[in-house]
Parts: sequence; structure tokens; C-alpha cells
Amino acid sequence: MPKKSNHGEGEEMLQKLRDLVRLAQAGDCTAVRVFSSDGAYQDIVCGGSQEDQAVALDVELQ
Repeated sequence: MPKKSNHGEGEEMLQKLRDLVRLAQAGDCTAVRVFSSDGAYQDIVCGGSQEDQAVALDVELQ
């Protein structure tokens, strides 16, 4: 499973998120790790099968 790091601001970041939503709606498993300013994070996974989602949640960032 390829890992990508994307940085952006404003409309550029919103467009990347919209693209991820479209992939999930089409059935692809999409996972996003969202960091807050205090260093905490939340993993969000949607699309794909339950097995795909479980694998995505189990992958550690490198």
C-alpha cells in the first residue's frame, strides 16, 4: 500500500480532500490521518471493504 504525504493550504487542500472522497465513493479504500496543533491525531478511513479499512488502520506511517 503506497504512502503519500501531501501538504497544502486553502483551496488546494480542500480539492485533495474532495478527490479522496470521490475515490471512497467509487469504492476505493481511503485513509487520512488528521493532526491537530497539540500533536494528537485521528485516523479516518472510508470506502473499500471492512478488511481494507482494517488494514489501512493497522498501517503505521514511516
